[in-house]
Amino acid sequence: MAENRIPNYRKIQDCARLWLNPETGIQSPPPTGNVHRLLGIPKGAHVLFFAGSFGEWAHALAQYTRLDYADLTAGMIRTAKLKFKGKGIRNFFEVDAVAWPEKENYDYIVSFQPFPLPERIPLILLRSMAYAKGARIIESPFEDAGWLAERYGANADIRTIQYTPNRPPHASLLTHDVLVVDSTPTSRRRALLDLGIIGLLQEARHTSRTQLVGQLEKKGIIATKDAVGKSLTRVDELSGHVDSLEALRHLQPLSTKVTVF
Repeated sequence: MAENRIPNYRKIQDCARLWLNPETGIQSPPPTGNVHRLLGIPKGAHVLFFAGSFGEWAHALAQYTRLDYADLTAGMIRTAKLKFKGKGIRNFFEVDAVAWPEKENYDYIVSFQPFPLPERIPLILLRSMAYAKGARIIESPFEDAGWLAERYGANADIRTIQYTPNRPPHASLLTHDVLVVDSTPTSRRRALLDLGIIGLLQEARHTSRTQLVGQLEKKGIIATKDAVGKSLTRVDELSGHVDSLEALRHLQPLSTKVTVF
């Protein structure tokens, strides 16, 4: 019988900060045009822009895509609506970035400097690999693209973009780093499995790989005991990079340890 720490979100907050980019800054204006090409997003794609702030980047990208804006701050949403309602953004949602409905079938999950929720970024990326084609996070607080590529098989890297801003007073050219994640069949399969495992582990302190295989099958996820074991390892690693999930509405209080045999 092997004991696996899966996962202790409350103990890892200090550890999680080691994965963060310490640089922060004031949101700079978006490009003058063709922001979708700059981010590698096809024209007409269905986009969720989370942690949307005052809506400038969301509005700029909405001119080329079918875009929904999301933020958890009512004041931000009111400001964005006053400035940009009826100007390209389809919907304004007051919703947690890790809890968007899968039925929306978004192609890409996008944000600019989502520093108020840094430890949640890995989970958001996990959901973007499972339910979308990928993610684009400009000035991401989580920059370990190699971890995503190695553990999940996603196409992930950090790209530098340079552009002319759409308003003064700024330099003639601005530069930003973008975390680019494109899902693959392998990363989608692994991300779906890990999300299923996380959900099941909210409810059980003692379980077995065989039991997890059966419970996953009831949710429409087919996995072997070996795949479940590898998923448990990834989830355990993920718990070192994500803030307290037990506080989120769509997850039950989480056990500190679960015994898997």
